[in-house]
Amino acid sequence: MDMWVKETGSASEYLNMPVLHFRDEAYSETLRQLKNMTENERFTYFQQLGFEGAYTLWEQADRGLDKIFDMESDDSHLIQEMTRWR
Repeated sequence: MDMWVKETGSASEYLNMPVLHFRDEAYSETLRQLKNMTENERFTYFQQLGFEGAYTLWEQADRGLDKIFDMESDDSHLIQEMTRWR
């Protein structure tokens, strides 16, 4: 961190923190690929990696919400879905 943060009283506690470095363009290339994917492709990509980050959780919640609005009058399913996302 000391390469990026100037030492001040409040910043000194962060100077020894590890920083993630990339040796090649893998990070930029991965971001480029993700930006060019559809929502479904990104969702599948993260599922295949086994990575359940904020995007995956948001997408699952969004799909669950869509299912709730698509229901006709099945109150028990509505309550089950609402309880699941609390």
